[in-house]
Amino acid sequence: SPGPTRYLQISIKLLSEFDVAPQLGQLSLQIGETPAANEVIGEMWPIEVDSFEPESFTYVVQPVLDDANSGFDRLEILTHTRADAVHFVVLQGDTLDLNVYPPEIQKDRLIVPFRRLQGIDDSLVRLAVGFDAAVLRYGTRFTGWVFDSDDPDSIRQQVKPGNATFRFSADDLSVRTPISSDLLVDLEVGPNPFTPNEDGHNDILLIDYKLLQVTIDRPVELEIFDLAGRLVGRGLPIQSRSGVGQQSWNGLGLAGSPVPPGTYVYRLSLGSEQGVHVGIVAVAY
Repeated sequence: SPGPTRYLQISIKLLSEFDVAPQLGQLSLQIGETPAANEVIGEMWPIEVDSFEPESFTYVVQPVLDDANSGFDRLEILTHTRADAVHFVVLQGDTLDLNVYPPEIQKDRLIVPFRRLQGIDDSLVRLAVGFDAAVLRYGTRFTGWVFDSDDPDSIRQQVKPGNATFRFSADDLSVRTPISSDLLVDLEVGPNPFTPNEDGHNDILLIDYKLLQVTIDRPVELEIFDLAGRLVGRGLPIQSRSGVGQQSWNGLGLAGSPVPPGTYVYRLSLGSEQGVHVGIVAVAY
C-alpha cells in the first residue's frame, strides 16, 4: 500500500438467498497519489426522525487541508432514496447561488458542486448542505465523499463521522427512524376504477409504495383476485429494498385476455406477514 501503513484490509459481506449463492467475480482498487485532504469530518442533523416522510436535513463537512493536498470541488452524499430538494449550500459562511452551482439529484444520492478547496486555513472551512429526503431504514447512514471533478479517475475520499460544527451535537451521519412492524407503507393506488381498453387513458393500475427496513433485494408481488377468492391476474415480481417502488397491472387475466368489468381484490406482498397489503380496485370499460 503506497501509504503510511504496509497493508490494506478489505471486508466483503456476501448475503445469500434461499436458492442463490453469491460470489465475488472481480475486485479493483483505485489509489490516488495525493489525498484530497488530510481528513474530512462530517455530521448531520437531525439524527432522529419520527416518521417516514421526507425530512429536512443539514449536512456539515469540515476538511483538514494543507498545501500538500490535491483539494476537491464536489461533495457526494448517499441518500439511499431520491432526495426531494436541495435548499442551500453554504461554504465558509457564503450562501452559494444554486443556479451557478446546481446540485445533481440522482435516484440514491446528491452531488454538490462548489468552488475548489485547496491549501487554505482549515480552521475556517465548513461546507453545509440543506436537503429534504426520506429515511426508510433504521440507522441509515448518509455516507459522504469528496472528490475533484477534474480527476479522470474520480477517486473519492470518504467523509468520517465526527464533530464538524459546534451547532450540532450529533457527531454522526446515521439517522434513527421509528420501529415499524409494517414493511409496505404509504400505498397510493390509482386510477381506481381504471379502464384497460387500450385507449391511452387510465389503462394501467399503478400501486406506489414505500418499503421499509429491507436491506437486500426481495420480490414485491402483486396478485389480483375476484370476489370469490380466485386468482385471476398478477403483476411481474419486482426486486426491491428499502425505498420507493411501484407495481402495476394492465387488466389482463392469467390467460392473457382482459378480465370482465367488476370489483377485484389486489394483494401486494413481500412474502411475510409484515409485508402484505390488501385492497379493492374496480375495472370498467
